[in-house]
Formats: sequence, structure tokens, C-alpha cells
Amino acid sequence: MCPREPGDLPVLVSRLKAIRHYFSEDALAFFEPNDASDLAKQMVRLYRDQPLRARLVTNARAEYAPIRWELMKQRYLELMDHMRVGVPSMEGRRHEIALATVAPRKRTLL
Repeated sequence: MCPREPGDLPVLVSRLKAIRHYFSEDALAFFEPNDASDLAKQMVRLYRDQPLRARLVTNARAEYAPIRWELMKQRYLELMDHMRVGVPSMEGRRHEIALATVAPRKRTLL
């Protein structure tokens, strides 16, 4: 979960648990949520420290690589395929499904 796919610029982001789960302090520049002064401090820090910006970009790319969309999309699709294995097709069962919807007591068909 990256608010912006790592590119050529460092990412400055609010320190949220969901983001901290995936990215370290070495990959993103964090500021405390709802703290404008901390945001400003981090912006100045990034502006003044070119080597830090370069390190953050490099590390963000490395940490993002295993969770990038292309891989997560494939994992998601494989999971959906796995969940469908053994589930009978709904084709040809429209009448049964309609009956179960109209008469809830006949749900044994679903």
C-alpha cells in the first residue's frame, strides 16, 4: 500500500500503521498525523538533504518491489481461482436461484 508508486522522488507520508506495516523509516519520510509543524520539518529536512532523498527513493523502490500491483494482482487472481475450485457453476441454475430467493425455506439448493 503505497500512496504513490515509488519513482524518482522521495515520498513524504503521514505515519499510519497501515503504511508502516509495508514501509520502513529508510524508505519513506514520515510525519506525525495531524501535525503541521512535523510535516513542515520533514519537508525542510528532505529539501536540504539530497543524499537522504536519494536513499529514500532507492529503498522505497526495493521495499515496494514485492508488493507492487503487478504481483498483488496476480496473487489476488490466483486466490479467486483457488476459491472457485469445486464450486459448481451457476449457469443453468437461474430457476433454482430464483425459487430460493422467492421462497427462502427452499434454500437447500444453494
